[in-house]
Amino acid sequence: SAEATARYNGLLQLVAAAKASGNAVVVGGAGVMDKALTANNTANPILTATLPPVIDTAFRVNGNLLNTGIAQQLRQVARLIEGRGTTGVKRQVFFVSMGGYDTHTNTITNQTNLFNQLFPAMNAFYNYTVAAGIANDVVQFTLSDFNRTFIGNGGNGVDHAYGGHQIVLGGSVKGGQMYGTFPPLIRSGPDDAGSNGSWIPTTSVDQIASTLGGWFGMPQGDIDQLV
Repeated sequence: SAEATARYNGLLQLVAAAKASGNAVVVGGAGVMDKALTANNTANPILTATLPPVIDTAFRVNGNLLNTGIAQQLRQVARLIEGRGTTGVKRQVFFVSMGGYDTHTNTITNQTNLFNQLFPAMNAFYNYTVAAGIANDVVQFTLSDFNRTFIGNGGNGVDHAYGGHQIVLGGSVKGGQMYGTFPPLIRSGPDDAGSNGSWIPTTSVDQIASTLGGWFGMPQGDIDQLV
């Protein structure tokens, strides 16, 4: 719209004035904003163009395009990967998110609904990487702040806990198996942090990140410093 264009042009003028201010802090901030605007000008046409057929086909189930929030996010990631020739980026990290797992009530119903969104979306994105010939170059992995207790509460839900399962998916993944040591499902047992089945994990997020960092090309010395 004319109003949006005027606001955008006003922002450009503010950035230009800030870059010419001579104040190191202001100039630095303006430089960050300038780079963000440049990146936006590159990415926006990729994200708003007609959906490439290789993505469109992969994200359809029974002829219908997956339109859950997580599917839409992963579809935009696929667009940016397809546009790598334009962006010139060779190694990329994308973050998508999905809430609702804090299931203090009605865990089975709520978690089933969430999984019925997550799994088709991850599968569609993987199918896209296969069709695009890049499955060995792309890895999906899940991360969560916390897990749920083994024993439920009065609202048919479960409360906060520690270790849980994470999913790692991609052509380079040695998949089809469980990594780590599965806890004995014993309340107040050796792997329970309390009495409700709050399992202490055997594999840390750092260990997963270390493996992914190595696959990403990070030298072992750098990995040791980070983890």
